[in-house]
Amino acid sequence: MLEVGSPEFNTWSKKLNINSGVSAEFWNVLLTRKNYEKKSIPISSITRIFLIPSKDLGAYVQEENGKFSVGVFDLQTLETDTIFSSTEFRFTDDEKENMEWSPQAHKIIIPALSIKNESKYYFIVNIQNKETTDLKSIVGSGSFRGVRWDPNHKDVIFYIADNNLLLLNLNQPDTKKLIAENVSSYDLTQGKIFYFQMPGGMIYYSDLAGTTEPVQITTSFPEQIFSDQSYKLVAYDEKRIAIIRDNKNLYIYNQGDKDTYFYKLGENIKGVQFSDDGKKLLHWSRREMYIYFTRVWEVQPFRSENETLDITRFSEEIKNVQWEKDYEHVLFSVGDKIKVAELDNRGQKNIFDVTSFDNNNPAIVENHQDNQLFFTEKDAQGKTGISVIKFPEKTGLF
Repeated sequence: MLEVGSPEFNTWSKKLNINSGVSAEFWNVLLTRKNYEKKSIPISSITRIFLIPSKDLGAYVQEENGKFSVGVFDLQTLETDTIFSSTEFRFTDDEKENMEWSPQAHKIIIPALSIKNESKYYFIVNIQNKETTDLKSIVGSGSFRGVRWDPNHKDVIFYIADNNLLLLNLNQPDTKKLIAENVSSYDLTQGKIFYFQMPGGMIYYSDLAGTTEPVQITTSFPEQIFSDQSYKLVAYDEKRIAIIRDNKNLYIYNQGDKDTYFYKLGENIKGVQFSDDGKKLLHWSRREMYIYFTRVWEVQPFRSENETLDITRFSEEIKNVQWEKDYEHVLFSVGDKIKVAELDNRGQKNIFDVTSFDNNNPAIVENHQDNQLFFTEKDAQGKTGISVIKFPEKTGLF
């Protein structure tokens, strides 16, 4: 029995067999504190949090007394500033869409719904002067969705209108450019734009400017295709792509080192996240979490290409699932507790409580850059604010 412990921390332990001439390696041991010191941001009625760690900024959604507001806060000083408020709109309930910071952190896209008729709107707010632009006034009053920033060019956005994928410079609205037609979903990564095209359900990519000839990645789809907007594409690169349909079926396209795989990976899947090196795909349902390995994992514990690992399952619903900083642990919440689970299933699998709070529907987001964990919890008056703890902490054995 191997144990690693420290005062004021929970003890990590693992039962293992030691064989002659073979070393057993444990290179990602994570200790959690028994109690964490919390700092609070003095605002209430918070429902969502969105960070841009590279700029030390965060944004929050506040819904109180019939008013919908968005504010920003400094990740270090925790000072806050309201930049948008309205009694005519509420934040979107579409799980596919989030508030999105521009790469320069000078503007933010706010997806919202009209209280009057449930119509979808996108507001672009300048963080410095709080100037707000209704995107309909630029792109027209038709139906559009999936608004995202170009990661390389300032004030340039992508969006889908009438199932056409378009590129637009906000400062030159007459320069609207068609990237592709009949697009159900798209993603931006590795300096490319990937999209899922109907009616055949093929995956393509091109450069972000749409100047190169599109490259076709797939020639078929594993199951029957429905020509609608229900597919969400999540790409790591042109060799590793996940697709989720609204019925929660998850499909994986993986051009591995040994073979190419394209099949249904899971059912009732709520979300996916690739690891930073693309070798692992975290995916989860309401009560279970899994890891799919896109490549051979050559350090202990060894994993094979195209292998799936069950992490854990609970009787209660799992929420706020996300990679931990080392990509060997997964952070999530169950009920009123934030937990962290390790991927190493040699011996017993360690799952620790990080902290607890008086909130069964929290928003949790981690700042990996500065080892901060932000989450919503209720105060003594029952109002939901934002708390922050230092997690994980930078420690060593020696």
